[in-house]
Amino acid sequence: MRAKAWSYVLLVIYTSQIFGNYVNPVGIANIGWRFYIYYCVWAAIIVLIVYFFFVETSGPTLEELALIFDGPQGDRKLSLGEFEDEKRDTDIEGEKEKEKTVVATHTE
Repeated sequence: MRAKAWSYVLLVIYTSQIFGNYVNPVGIANIGWRFYIYYCVWAAIIVLIVYFFFVETSGPTLEELALIFDGPQGDRKLSLGEFEDEKRDTDIEGEKEKEKTVVATHTE
């Protein structure tokens, strides 16, 4: 998901650069300073989109963010990771129990 989103972000950035390099000089030459009104309107639209549609990520925990962005499938992946950690911890505790075991021999 991250790679796909990042490729989309780069596509938008490069398209905007091409637009800025080829269209802006023509717009400024034709309508002059009024072309900057376009940028003010565009910036306001972007602010509204970010405000209303972007998810707030400063408050929730990482687990809650995984649930928000990945949905239940991401939660299942997290559970599998926790299962592996528990398994590893159990194995370590089993090794500790083996170390504690003392073989007693009876000698007369």
